[in-house]
Amino acid sequence: GTGAGEWIVGVEPFLSTTHRIRVANMGVGSATATTWATSGNFAGQAMIKAYAPDLTFLEIGANDAYQSVTAGAFSPLLTTLISAAQVSGDVVLVTMPPVSGSAMTLNGLATIYSFETTYQPVYAAQGLLVVDLWNRYGTTWQSSFMSGTVHPNDLGYWDMAYAVNALLNKAK
Repeated sequence: GTGAGEWIVGVEPFLSTTHRIRVANMGVGSATATTWATSGNFAGQAMIKAYAPDLTFLEIGANDAYQSVTAGAFSPLLTTLISAAQVSGDVVLVTMPPVSGSAMTLNGLATIYSFETTYQPVYAAQGLLVVDLWNRYGTTWQSSFMSGTVHPNDLGYWDMAYAVNALLNKAK
């Protein structure tokens, strides 16, 4: 059995003499930086700390853009999440890809969430590596990489993986 508020999500036997890599996606549909920074349940910084990854790729922002979160409100939440992940390891910041629809025009969010105005001061202050999808896609929604207004399609995910791989190889 488990105590209140505890979940056993799996048991993974392994040999300590065997090198391995474990990848886990902790994405939660429609979650925002506020959800992750302040929630005490499954989608929260407590879960990041409990999982204790050696390396965290943090990509967040599109859902915040759709909910009209300002850069002033977003940056401290992002810093909180980075700090939570740094408890156990390193962090690579992944900027959000450009989105389409209301988020691109509502309150100038395309500018607010651009890499230069929101992400750069945060990653520079923390000394983080960054995968800059915003500028990789020319700050414009790329229909060939996206399955809708926010989420990438298969080609988009492959391209994102390529960008991450290039960064990791560069950082060796």
